[in-house]
Amino acid sequence: MLAQKVVLFLEYDGVLGPAQVRFGRGSVSTERMTTPWMLPLGPLLQALLAPHMDNVEIVVSNQNARFAPLDGLRAQLPDAVARRVIDGMYLPELSTSVWSDYDSDLATRHACIRLWLERKRPHVADGWLALERGAQADAWPRPDRDHVVWGSLDQPETQDDLRRKLLRLCSGRPLVL
Repeated sequence: MLAQKVVLFLEYDGVLGPAQVRFGRGSVSTERMTTPWMLPLGPLLQALLAPHMDNVEIVVSNQNARFAPLDGLRAQLPDAVARRVIDGMYLPELSTSVWSDYDSDLATRHACIRLWLERKRPHVADGWLALERGAQADAWPRPDRDHVVWGSLDQPETQDDLRRKLLRLCSGRPLVL
């Protein structure tokens, strides 16, 4: 069976490292952005992705993707993983739109991912995963919850779920039968 491409939406906070400190609406502490705060779990992510690395495209879905340049986000990841980063989830045209505010209640991470898929990969129906810390689990509609790997990568159950879902998607099988 031919290997399939998978888009992996990667949140950093609470998945690859500790959650960042937020100082109010849209204001983020960048202290951890300049330190190797997430590097201990970066090599683990690389090891988990290794069997499928050529078939994975990574979109940074972390809040910092709104403000930090993509090269800065890539610099926090191991080289093999950084090379797979193709974009940030936050679309520039919506950052300045009068009708769409990423800080609104309507801009859940799920809604932003769905919008990114619609705009950038409209042909992708089931070939995507989101690696999430789980803070917005109730904001995900039931059908798309199967596409989410919940929790920190330092948890064995999170690692197992990522392995299982990547194997299914990269081999062209659906997540849900």
